[in-house]
Amino acid sequence: MISFSTQEIIVSIGYAVIWGVVFCAGYSASLLIINILKSLPRIIKDAIVFDRIFAIPNFEKYITTGSAGPVNLFVSIVLYTVGFNFISYFSLDGIIRAYMLFISSASFFISKIAFFDFLSRIFGKIISFALGIFSVLCRVILLPVHLINKVLNKKTRE
Repeated sequence: MISFSTQEIIVSIGYAVIWGVVFCAGYSASLLIINILKSLPRIIKDAIVFDRIFAIPNFEKYITTGSAGPVNLFVSIVLYTVGFNFISYFSLDGIIRAYMLFISSASFFISKIAFFDFLSRIFGKIISFALGIFSVLCRVILLPVHLINKVLNKKTRE
């Protein structure tokens, strides 16, 4: 068994903490992006279809950070394992230690609870606000087409 110095162990703990935080940021961002992409047809429909131009739909109901399914979970586990192997290689010459796995996992869950759930809600509000502005701009641009469509539908009914 290889023994490591105190400095190498402290460096490996630092790598484990950083890996947990970085993976949590990437995981949270991927969940947000996946949920936005899943609800993109509804977002576009709510942005373009309108009765009143300035009645902005609530886009926050579409932008949630929930579960993204088994494929995303599988990919996340594989990426976490690969990243963990890399930090083990860089810090302890490829030796996998249980304390590093525990520390990086704890760092992931603590940072998810402490930071990224809160930041995901803030980013959700920012994205919702941007989509509201996009919606109003689309509606203003599409207003002449919408009015022509109403006139043509009215004439065809008569």
